Amino acid sequence: MERHVPAFSRSKSLVPSLPAHRHRDRRLVCLPHAGGSAPFFLPVAAALSPEVDVVSIQYPGQDRRSEKPVTDLALLADQVHAVLRQLPELPLTFFGHSMGASLAFEVSLRLEAENQGPVRLFASGGGRPRSSARRPCTGWTTTDSSPRSAG
Repeated sequence: MERHVPAFSRSKSLVPSLPAHRHRDRRLVCLPHAGGSAPFFLPVAAALSPEVDVVSIQYPGQDRRSEKPVTDLALLADQVHAVLRQLPELPLTFFGHSMGASLAFEVSLRLEAENQGPVRLFASGGGRPRSSARRPCTGWTTTDSSPRSAG
């Protein structure tokens, strides 16, 4: 069954962290924790400017009471994926913290299915992300905390 992905506009869901520069050749997408907001990553954008296009995801319902929050991680990943596909194509790196790490992983899976996966995914503040397609996502935990090699 195909899932309906309610649209949320690019201007409401992505917060460009600094004014656009013409010569950026890569993008860092920052995904905050569940209660976080996009402006938290402004210092990151300032530190990496002008070489890196830093954008932060502003979740529906966070800081905008007129929007209903999305409580399904897979649906939120579908929405973020749709928004990112609207941007000019650049090599992507994801940084996600806590729930944002799980969300970055889910969005990465969607991009990889289109052969557009990220260059890197940095996950902080939680266990190893796993696909919600394989198990319900109700606040993931893992008993396997062993380090995993990136290469």
